[in-house]
Amino acid sequence: MARIRSIHPALFTDEAFASLSMPARVLLLGIWTEADDQGVFEWKPVTLKMRLMPVDNVDVATILSELVEANVVARFEQDGKTFGAVRNFCKYQRPKTPKYRPLKSEQIRNYVGSTYPITEAAAPQPDPFPQKGEMPPQRKEEGGKREDVKKDSPPVAKATRPASDAFDRFKAAFPRRDGANPWQPAEKKFNALVKTGVDAEVMIAAAAALARDEASRGNVGTKFIPQAITW
Repeated sequence: MARIRSIHPALFTDEAFASLSMPARVLLLGIWTEADDQGVFEWKPVTLKMRLMPVDNVDVATILSELVEANVVARFEQDGKTFGAVRNFCKYQRPKTPKYRPLKSEQIRNYVGSTYPITEAAAPQPDPFPQKGEMPPQRKEEGGKREDVKKDSPPVAKATRPASDAFDRFKAAFPRRDGANPWQPAEKKFNALVKTGVDAEVMIAAAAALARDEASRGNVGTKFIPQAITW
């Protein structure tokens, strides 16, 4: 799977890099994203063409030969397969949790600048074509570690005021005042709504907004305002 890599600005004035043709430079940058964390990639010109230069009329096999001739890439055999290795790759790409193929050749290990253990077993698996995504940037991260939320963790209840206290504030905010009895059914309905999940503070704020609106019309305390139970 492709990886996000970092590029040093000095690369573009590097003598070996500058001596390459433009297609070779583009292919080399693309190979960095295809290589594992030890700078090794499968030597498959057709696959590399489809992944890295799909719309360009170029011969990737010829460009790979140019990279080998410039000594920025080396071709080698291991376990019956053909691979490529990017020179000094490990000196400039330092992922936090590297994954790579174990290299049996000490010569190739020196070529890529590897200091990783030879017994590393986290070799990348061949990914299907076309590729479906990228790995996130492999840079060291600072700060606290995020803890995953357990699926079976109970929801944390919000701290709320008692329903009775909330209704008293709702009653005080509501713009109609016409006796005690109409408030009893209103209180029952208010508390029932709170139990079903309706936020009491929202209802209190709505009552206050109604009061301001009716005050602007001069209707506060009059019969033109509906009772709380019907409102």
